[in-house]
Amino acid sequence: MKNTAILITCLLFSKLNLHAQILPKAWTKSGTWAGSFNIEIKANEGINESKAIILESVGKDIYGSGAVIQTINARNYLGKRVKLSAFIRTENVKDFACLILSPQNKMDDFWNNSFNNSEDKKTYLQGNHAYKKIDSYLNISDNAGNLVIGAMIKGEGKIWIDNISLEIIENLPENPQALSKEPQNIDFEDSLSISPNNKIGYRVENNFIVFSFNPTQFEETTDGMTGWRKNMAEENIKQVYLAGDFNNWEPKNKNYLMEKKGDVYEFKMPITKFTDKKIHEFKFVINGRKWVEPKPDMINKTQSGSWMGNNNLMIIL
Repeated sequence: MKNTAILITCLLFSKLNLHAQILPKAWTKSGTWAGSFNIEIKANEGINESKAIILESVGKDIYGSGAVIQTINARNYLGKRVKLSAFIRTENVKDFACLILSPQNKMDDFWNNSFNNSEDKKTYLQGNHAYKKIDSYLNISDNAGNLVIGAMIKGEGKIWIDNISLEIIENLPENPQALSKEPQNIDFEDSLSISPNNKIGYRVENNFIVFSFNPTQFEETTDGMTGWRKNMAEENIKQVYLAGDFNNWEPKNKNYLMEKKGDVYEFKMPITKFTDKKIHEFKFVINGRKWVEPKPDMINKTQSGSWMGNNNLMIIL
């Protein structure tokens, strides 16, 4: 009996070792429910009877994801738009199957299904499909570290993956906010100036500064007490106030209540109130409680107070 048990154990280990030997090199299993999925590579299962990676759920009532991924250095793709392509075949995919193309530090967003753009979601596969080529696109920023590529299943199902490729589509336009590789203006001779088209939140008209809040130009608000961020789309805008160093940053001063004109809120002040110094700072306040955050690419922004990442807008005359 003891010998039989030993023999069975040896056979099991032999089978496991054999299985491990045919796993694809450089690829790993991942996902929010990785333990509920098997991954292997098989011959004659690809589109041209080549090898294919197979990812399959094990068991029922699987609500998370399983994936086969590879992490690569992004160095060769910095400042580029890239395309990940693969042929995928599906069988009984309950929720969806898709490609993975993501910066490594954004993978939590990917697992939560909040990173993919609508372009990618058009290629989500469900149910049963013969081999179909699908693509995923991503703009790689100049400061990206590593990239994660691969494919995943959300929920139950089985997929075959073949002919994966990653290619550069085009160079990205130069980012005017990208950090310089060398120190600039080290003799302080050049002063900051902003063209009228890049002045967000205000404009100069004759002898007045016209403050203008267009909700479509902004994406987030912060709570004045905690600094917590919230999506602008979730705000129920009833009133908009203007606050800045010219009114002691009062968030609900009725003398600075902005007037709604169509979809835009405006407030006009004489330019003489701003000629005491070159730069003044201001911010819009929704309902007297939520401070509207400038976007990172707005040129006339500057850090506000001690909240790292929260910014004010600047008036530069």
